[in-house]
Formats: sequence, C-alpha cells, structure tokens
Amino acid sequence: MDHSPSNSADSPGNSGLEELARERQSLVFRLSAIVLILFFPLPILGGFTSALDAVVVGGVTVAWIYALVQFVIAIVVARYYMARAAALEARVAQEGTRA
Repeated sequence: MDHSPSNSADSPGNSGLEELARERQSLVFRLSAIVLILFFPLPILGGFTSALDAVVVGGVTVAWIYALVQFVIAIVVARYYMARAAALEARVAQEGTRA
C-alpha cells in the first residue's frame, strides 16, 4: 500500500478539510481586520489630534468612551471567534471520521 503524500492529497476527505482550512483562514483574516481597523485609531487620534479630547459627561472624554468600547469589541469578537471556531472544529472532526 502506497502512503505517499501525493496519493493522500487525492483522497476525497482532503478537499473538505482544505475548504474548512480556507474558511477558518478567512474568518481569522476578517476578524483581525475588524479589530485592527477599530483599534489603531485610538493611539493615532489620541496622540496626534484633539478629536478625542471633548468632554461628554462630567470629565469623561470621548477617549475614555472609545477605549471602553474597545474592551466591548474585544470581548464580542473573542466570543464570536470561539463560537465559530468550535463549529469549524466539529466539522473538522466530522471530515476526519469520513476520510
């Protein structure tokens, strides 16, 4: 029986696993892009502009609110990733049993 890598790549189970890997990679890329887009403006706006200096309520500035929102975003993104990753892992386990 030949167990060379070229033969294992032709098995029907591998295409499903490859698709799941692409889906996971796409998920990680999208979530990373969202986090970077939402997180990088704070140090830039805070350090080089006065956009975050406005006082909203009693001494709380826009910068504090923006920073608090970042914590919420981090928690939401992490929970979303955990749920999606668990679903992907379950599908990987199903593909592994079929292969």
